Amino acid sequence: MTVRANKPAFSIREKLKELDYAHVPYDKMPAGSIIQTKIVSRSSDLSTSTLNSTSTILSMDFKPYFSNSLIELHSDASYGAQSNVDVVFRYAYTNSQPNIGTVEIERTGRFLSDDNQIQDAFPSRNNWTHYYYPNSDENRTYYYQGIYQAGSGLVWYHTYGSQATSYFRIREIKQ
Repeated sequence: MTVRANKPAFSIREKLKELDYAHVPYDKMPAGSIIQTKIVSRSSDLSTSTLNSTSTILSMDFKPYFSNSLIELHSDASYGAQSNVDVVFRYAYTNSQPNIGTVEIERTGRFLSDDNQIQDAFPSRNNWTHYYYPNSDENRTYYYQGIYQAGSGLVWYHTYGSQATSYFRIREIKQ
């Protein structure tokens, strides 16, 4: 005995239109998909001459959709320093938990100024990407910061005013 089953024809385009906002739900997306991206920028100067100080260059609030997502932190920023000034950069966050303070995620090695300029220092860019698992889906404020570690003089964490733009981007990657 032969059994024949007929399935109604459907259009994938029509099925996508039925979805909320016409996209695949985040929990149905394959591993490696970028779930969300946020980016902030600055085009104004930021400098310090205070030794052992931490300066927030850029910051943003970010809340992952999933606690097991991979978070990509990326910065592309202009900087400069007078001679013999050592600077490091770091990613950090704060959250709503009391008495925790700022938590460092990762930091770079030292950037040593060897230029002998007394004005707007050596014009350079710090382009850096770091990946980590927050193991949480709570809202956090993330920071891209500079730390003046050694020397004397000025550090410019963003330099050249509106002629240069510094960026800080966070992406959530589905696992």
